[in-house]
Amino acid sequence: MKKNIDQFVRETISHTKHFDVNNINHIKEVVRYALSYYELNSYEEIENTELGTIEYLYLHSMAEENLLSKVVQQSLNSNKPYTIEDIYQGYVIRRH
Repeated sequence: MKKNIDQFVRETISHTKHFDVNNINHIKEVVRYALSYYELNSYEEIENTELGTIEYLYLHSMAEENLLSKVVQQSLNSNKPYTIEDIYQGYVIRRH
């Protein structure tokens, strides 16, 4: 049986060296682990451009989007309604 989101996030953060809640890349790393751990159909793609690297998140369903948004909220340990879109700075493509 899989862990609930709260347990998953706490354990993932505790295993991450020097986790910084203010570092977006650390939050994205927790999201990547969640994609794998929960065996989601959503995925991340990285594109290199002249302006730098852009990370796109392709969301398979609304359920997966909600789960990943909850992972983000738990990772930030915040009562503010942060979403997966906030972390990926709008580079989210919905396939649902």
